[in-house]
Amino acid sequence: MLTPLTRAANCENAHSSKTSCTLPMLLLAVCIGLTACGGSDSDSGVGSSGETDIEQVGTDDTTDLGEIENEGNTDNQAATTMTPDLNSAPADVPGGSYLLNSNNSAILTGPVFGSGNRTNSSLVKSLSFSTQSVVDGLEIVELRAVDETFGFSGGSTFLGIIRNNSSQFYCGVVVEDSSIFSSDGTELSDSTINSSRIEGVVGVSPTTGSFFDDCIAPGSLAYFRQTLNAPFEEAAEVRFENIVVSQLPREPLAGSVSVIPTSYTVAPDGTVSVTITNQHSEQLEVNSFIVVALDEVGHAITANLDFLGEVLDPGQELIVEGQFSMFEGQASTLRAIVDFSVVD
Repeated sequence: MLTPLTRAANCENAHSSKTSCTLPMLLLAVCIGLTACGGSDSDSGVGSSGETDIEQVGTDDTTDLGEIENEGNTDNQAATTMTPDLNSAPADVPGGSYLLNSNNSAILTGPVFGSGNRTNSSLVKSLSFSTQSVVDGLEIVELRAVDETFGFSGGSTFLGIIRNNSSQFYCGVVVEDSSIFSSDGTELSDSTINSSRIEGVVGVSPTTGSFFDDCIAPGSLAYFRQTLNAPFEEAAEVRFENIVVSQLPREPLAGSVSVIPTSYTVAPDGTVSVTITNQHSEQLEVNSFIVVALDEVGHAITANLDFLGEVLDPGQELIVEGQFSMFEGQASTLRAIVDFSVVD
């Protein structure tokens, strides 16, 4: 195997959408969870050994652009406000429905990470939400606020879970234009310039060759994440304008084209390093990388996003360092998602 590349996170806990952090790095996510993890809310039996188990590998999703517009039938009726309970969405577990047929993702289990200064349940809360217009078959099933203030004001994010109930393989999925409100209806932040691409599988347009890292297969769930732009304690509702998809024809990548997370380690300073491997026979470029900390049940607690821009030869590994450096809960399981494309 070729010598691994090592890349340290320099934009951790970014509080913006994928397109808002300049290269070379940042960490997204998506996340949230209420159940205790490790030494957090309760004794959950999380492991402390240095070995990492790969629980699940997914398949579909990668990066890029093309025109993003409403496609097919859309529902433009008056928006209905939804208030699902926290953790009402399915857990993200091996054999589950997140990132089905993924070529860029895995659930990894290993040593405990996080300071444990706070319980996992204190880091997240459920948010009400509504969407004015959606593409047929796509629905937001849960939205939560993630407290990433680390003892300071500001800096929180929201993390959503979206499901594809249709028979279509969608790419270029974007949740557009979010505004934040308090429980009494006061608008806390008008974030109309903020849009959130989902963290999906990698797909490709057969007509243009463009890659997408924001695809979702029929029956699948995926995450999306965005800056909250409002105090964690006050935020109660997010109102979205649209969920849109790309107009371009799209399809899943061939199964042999994949960049898979394979393991993680925890450094003495508590930060997490994740190893990803190019399992394709050609060079692939790793564009961005997201890790989601999961509690012992499989619900998200927090997440990081990095923009990388690293080219990997066949079989080459990349070690992404510095993840979860300020995570105040505890976990021993994570989902890692890689955005990649084939080098021309």
